[in-house]
Amino acid sequence: MSDAEDLIRLVVDRVQGQINAQLAADDAVDLKALGVLAADAAAVGVLVASRPSLNPFWWAPMVVLALAGLVLLFVVYPVELETGPRWTQWYATFGGSAFADAGRQMLVDLTDVLEKNKRVTRRNGIVFKAGFVTMLVGLIGCVIVGLDRP
Repeated sequence: MSDAEDLIRLVVDRVQGQINAQLAADDAVDLKALGVLAADAAAVGVLVASRPSLNPFWWAPMVVLALAGLVLLFVVYPVELETGPRWTQWYATFGGSAFADAGRQMLVDLTDVLEKNKRVTRRNGIVFKAGFVTMLVGLIGCVIVGLDRP
């Protein structure tokens, strides 16, 4: 095996590892969003249950919490991250190529997948933070409404 083939094999393995890390990180964001969404739903439930003893503006933090819930639902909406090219089509196109040529093409295809996934995971992270901050604002509103009773 030549040095070029060894290098291609090494880089392809690293890129595949990064793709696997992206998949795991995206799953972690989904789980965090589900946990925060559950806390958000619980806060709405407590707010609605204690509504009779709260001041007339009890609905304001509920609107903020509902908005946070919608934002967090957007995070957990199923979006498939890519794991690589369609391998049957890829093999039909490049299966007869020399190892170095096929390896270079695989590297190009995998780095494209890595970049596409990066955009999706970055967006999910930003939306999660926005939903989390919105929920915190709603919880602060709940505390204020709870402390200022009629």
